[in-house]
Amino acid sequence: MACGSDHYVSQASPPALLFHCYRDHTLIRTTVSQGYFVNLLRVRKSGILSRHRHTGPVHATVLRGRWHYLEHPWWAEEGSYAMEPPGDIHTLEVPDGVDEMVTMFHVTGVSFIKKMK
Repeated sequence: MACGSDHYVSQASPPALLFHCYRDHTLIRTTVSQGYFVNLLRVRKSGILSRHRHTGPVHATVLRGRWHYLEHPWWAEEGSYAMEPPGDIHTLEVPDGVDEMVTMFHVTGVSFIKKMK
């Protein structure tokens, strides 16, 4: 599956949508001295964001749409708040039927993409 000439998901990769094609990140604030950033994630198509983790806590406020983590039973819906504890490994999914998802994330620490085996 390609998105432009320099993005590719191999046959060995898990089923995923390259959100690069259908997402916008708007950086609202970054503070290197305090080790966090705040951004808006806007996704315009259902799919899965790569499995990942953060070294610090992440706070999320859902402004539009809904999403969930494949590893957890709860759903983040419009108007709700979610907190990811440091080190939690998760895979964000925007389900079918959601035309647009917008969430403000306050991310502390470093984020890592989890290499899938």
